[in-house]
Amino acid sequence: MTFFGGMAKEHRVPAHKLGGILRYLEDDIKNVCHVISSDDPNADLKEILNGCKLYVVGTPKESSLEIPIATIPSETKWPEMAGRTYVSAIRELPQSDGELPRGINRSILEHLVQYISPEREYDGFHVTLESNGEPELTVTIDSELSFVASQKLAELTKFPPSVIFSHSITGVMYGLVDQDYEDPRSSVIVEVDTEDGKKWMCSIPKETIPKDLSEHWTERVVVRGVANFRPRKPEMDVEDIKFLGPEGDLDEAIDRFIRSNQEVWQGEDTAAFLDYVRERDQ
Repeated sequence: MTFFGGMAKEHRVPAHKLGGILRYLEDDIKNVCHVISSDDPNADLKEILNGCKLYVVGTPKESSLEIPIATIPSETKWPEMAGRTYVSAIRELPQSDGELPRGINRSILEHLVQYISPEREYDGFHVTLESNGEPELTVTIDSELSFVASQKLAELTKFPPSVIFSHSITGVMYGLVDQDYEDPRSSVIVEVDTEDGKKWMCSIPKETIPKDLSEHWTERVVVRGVANFRPRKPEMDVEDIKFLGPEGDLDEAIDRFIRSNQEVWQGEDTAAFLDYVRERDQ
């Protein structure tokens, strides 16, 4: 990571600004890992994200301001793969038309806009990635790239993204398709009906669900994860699931509906309406 221009020529960048940049870079690498790790359904996402933490290593060198950073030693290549995908995607961003390069999402675009200091404490910085047996990759993050990122953000506002990270839904859980009973790291597929006309197909890692999952059918749940808004069957790679208990009875549901719409029911005999519904439902 090499800063240039402004006060960086004197080997100075404000500590609070540098800390924010490093934090955003770490978040960006984790975001890319979310995307590319979906290529391997047996990948352990917790292990991957743990290996994607960035650390400052060594001492700064005198070339404007150069700071070596690295991930912790890892048995997998996911952190390195995420880094190369990240740098390559940012290099492609100015030439991309329509869809964003793979690995780029709204959060990364927002960071690209915020990386450049309006106080001209520096003009930008280079991110250089080196690895054994692979060509060196460098991308320059400057005001020009920041402007491109802001344009892409404006386009996303007009056309919402099909994939959202850390999205939550609430609904009733049904059904189960187990992809691999023998592999404890595989996922199970459940259907969550959000009662708004959508039924989500949710992939849940086995280690996050109870052994008595079958006892929770028709129970309300909250699931959070990476959402893919497909037109007919939206999908989610679940990171967290919470069980809210069984569905309430019909009277309770109607009562909640009436209480939430008091103005609409003014002057109406709600008791008579409940009696009508009970008779019709029998």
